[in-house]
Amino acid sequence: MIETTVSRFEFEQLGKTCSLVVGAGAVDGLSWLLADPEPPTQILVVHDSHVPAEFIARIQNHCRPHASHMAVESSEQAKTLQTVDAIWHWMAGARFDRHSAIIAVGGGIVSDVAGFAAATYNRGVRFAVIPTTLLSMVDAAIGGKTGINLRLPDGSLAKNLVGSVWVPEAIVADVTALHSLPDRHLRSGLAECIKHALVADHTFAEWIITNRAAILGRDPEILSELVQRSAHVKLNVVVEDPLEHGPRMALNMGHTFAHAIESRHSDRYTHGEAVGIGLVAATAAAVESGLAQPSMLARVRGWLKDVGLPGSLEGANPDVAALTAAMSTDKKRKGGALRLILPREAGGAEFVHGPSLKVVAAGWHAVA
Repeated sequence: MIETTVSRFEFEQLGKTCSLVVGAGAVDGLSWLLADPEPPTQILVVHDSHVPAEFIARIQNHCRPHASHMAVESSEQAKTLQTVDAIWHWMAGARFDRHSAIIAVGGGIVSDVAGFAAATYNRGVRFAVIPTTLLSMVDAAIGGKTGINLRLPDGSLAKNLVGSVWVPEAIVADVTALHSLPDRHLRSGLAECIKHALVADHTFAEWIITNRAAILGRDPEILSELVQRSAHVKLNVVVEDPLEHGPRMALNMGHTFAHAIESRHSDRYTHGEAVGIGLVAATAAAVESGLAQPSMLARVRGWLKDVGLPGSLEGANPDVAALTAAMSTDKKRKGGALRLILPREAGGAEFVHGPSLKVVAAGWHAVA
């Protein structure tokens, strides 16, 4: 394995201290992370069924006490209370107590499901995350948000409608886990990185484009820098607003459109691809609102194209009316009115409460 610097950063959220560890070989420090202040009584590793067995064995070897493991399906269709219930029953059957721990290994779906189980079993047990996708390393694993989908009467899914905030004590982003990640999913994670660039620093997007060959080539130093830079954008916002009462909502830029896309086309687009398309829609809505210039829309489209992400729903035969209606279940509504998080020309985000139908339509027509 190519050796790289492993960085460790600690931050406080809701009275808990969380360690973010990033680098090639970061998972090898798991034993001392979980031993502080004392080892848990029992450990359950809840992992994506597609994570290589040797990576799970490597994690188990670093767990004291020895960890059991349970595979779960990583899909939006399986991100439901039924999966959480299976975890609860597994832990109850093994007599896990309140001093036990769950380690989530996989992408955002696994950390959401396992995190919700950790937050609710015995009113809360210890929790750590080992993200194995880029999207999870820079976004889903950070901030403590957990959630499951609720199936609606029409068969669609209300994304993350049920959940809680449960801060992990460690997030271990070992970039060697990305070596086995399919290119499509690595590119999907870049959509969240581009979102962070829109929220905090447009030059970060240009850095991504400049280094895209090294990123897609799994260069460990470049991947480590990518994860650190992107993760720290989210951390800076999360520490300021841990319960998403204000500034943290900026991190949902593009997600209102993306969640509507996923509710109708989860079989066609990954979450990251939906977020990328949602960023285009949000930027188009920002142009319609006077917050951005058309040239910014062209830049966002260009960034996505340069990293191989779709910028539209081309070929999906989108039903704009149905997609607009799907936005009505979005969690960011307030008082029954929709709220959009739109990018500003000069950087940062603008919260638009009760946007006009013309603004919403501009977003959808930019990607339909």
